[in-house]
Order: sequence, then structure tokens, then C-alpha cells
Amino acid sequence: MAALDELDAVIRFEGGTVPLPTHDPQLLSASEIWNLRTAYGDLDLLYNPAGGGYDDLLAGSEWVTVRGYPVLVASLDDIIRSKELADRAKDHESLTELRRFRDQRQRDREGPGLSFDL
Repeated sequence: MAALDELDAVIRFEGGTVPLPTHDPQLLSASEIWNLRTAYGDLDLLYNPAGGGYDDLLAGSEWVTVRGYPVLVASLDDIIRSKELADRAKDHESLTELRRFRDQRQRDREGPGLSFDL
């Protein structure tokens, strides 16, 4: 809850936002998913994502730094797989962009490669 406070998190829903109703950490376990808006963008917290639980996601997870704090996040491949399996209309809207971002990241990691004229 301290991290959510620092991020100025509020509950996000279609049509607006509302403040978190309490600062009790038990609040987070009261729902399977939290759709939040923070000072840095949208943040979704899922407790049972489609396609596997915590142990499945841990294998492909990545460390990122958020405001100087290390945070373990699901890999893009796992996020894409989860959205495909959830098969919700709102997920279909983001899948094309997520795949494009993942593919661009992979190309950036591989570098430009070599080209030869023979």
C-alpha cells in the first residue's frame, strides 16, 4: 500500500477513477484484479492471470526499475499469452500493439546484423 500511495494510485474504471477506499493492505487480497491509474500511467494487478499462476509467470519474469525500486514483472510473452487466453474484447485491442512492441524489442536486442553485397 505504501508503494501505491507513492504512485498516487486510484481505482480506474470506465468513466473515471475513485480513490482507494482504505490503506489496509488486506484490501488488495479482496479482489482478483485491480485496475489502477497512477501518476505514471495505468497499472493492472492480477492475482490469477489466465494461462498460469505465479510460479508460471516467475519463470519468464523480468526485473525492472520503477522510481529507483527493483520490481519483478511478467514478461511480454507471458502477458500476451494471458491476454490471448482470457479472450476479452479489451485485451484483443491491445494485443496487436503488445506483439509489435515485443517484436521491436527483440530486433533491438539482436542489432542490425550484417549485410554483404556479393
